[in-house]
Amino acid sequence: MNKTCFIIIGMLFLTNAFAQHRIGLTIDAATAWHLDNVEITTSQIGGVVGVGAIYQHQNGRFLLNTGVNFSSAYLSQIVDSQHIAVPMRDTEGINFIYRGELYDRQDKLVTADISIPLMLGAKTSFGLYALGGMRINLPLHAWSLHRAFLTTKGDYGNRYHEMLEDLPQHGYFTALDVRNNGVIKFPIDLRVCAELGYIISPKNKDQQKIHVGAFVEYGVLNGLKDGSNLLTEVDCSQYMQVTMNHIYSTLSRQTYFMHHLSAGIRITFLWSVGKGKSYRVYEVDGQCETCARVSDKKY
Repeated sequence: MNKTCFIIIGMLFLTNAFAQHRIGLTIDAATAWHLDNVEITTSQIGGVVGVGAIYQHQNGRFLLNTGVNFSSAYLSQIVDSQHIAVPMRDTEGINFIYRGELYDRQDKLVTADISIPLMLGAKTSFGLYALGGMRINLPLHAWSLHRAFLTTKGDYGNRYHEMLEDLPQHGYFTALDVRNNGVIKFPIDLRVCAELGYIISPKNKDQQKIHVGAFVEYGVLNGLKDGSNLLTEVDCSQYMQVTMNHIYSTLSRQTYFMHHLSAGIRITFLWSVGKGKSYRVYEVDGQCETCARVSDKKY
């Protein structure tokens, strides 16, 4: 049954005499989120922009779109405060605990992806169109940018009445600005897509169409790879120094999940290629006969 359906669809789109072929460019901009089950982070609304090349096959009022798209996304997360405690011995041989608090941490993510869409849909006689389908998303690269503040103290227990703090010359800092960058890898994703919009036909440009629509995309696969990094790496060989890794590079995909969600506006510029066929009906001996002729008329 499924095989028969695919054959019928293929015949409708590839052999019907009314088929139109268009190529063009797409430009889109959207808000984006990462939906996950990570307890110690809060996802912030980000953004994604994209540009692509498109091929459209039109069969009457039915549409088939495919092509290739490049996009770049910017997303961020707020990470809960971390408390660090490292047993140490000072220059006089006295044991103490070197304590730190890493707070107001923000993990930013910049991604570059290529995607291949396959969208099916239809248009109406008054200019509306609707599309739905899938998009295979292929990650190219992802950069992680981290910033937080670090406050350190020396805990000598009962030796002193209070912890040592605000002594930068001894390694006790207050609100030290800490920053570092990193790289993170993501797996291939499969995203379901839907688009609804309006077709504009510029005057005196029969071969050009402009589609303006709103779209939404959702990643159906788990967007995480198994990570082995520590959330925060601590080096106390001199003073306390921290290196932050993106939360997504530290998680097991068996326990945690992350899904992409975006919604925005897409503008598509299309130009016709090749020739279509138009049909006329003639009356011959009282009977209606259909005659096809090749023309430049576009449907």
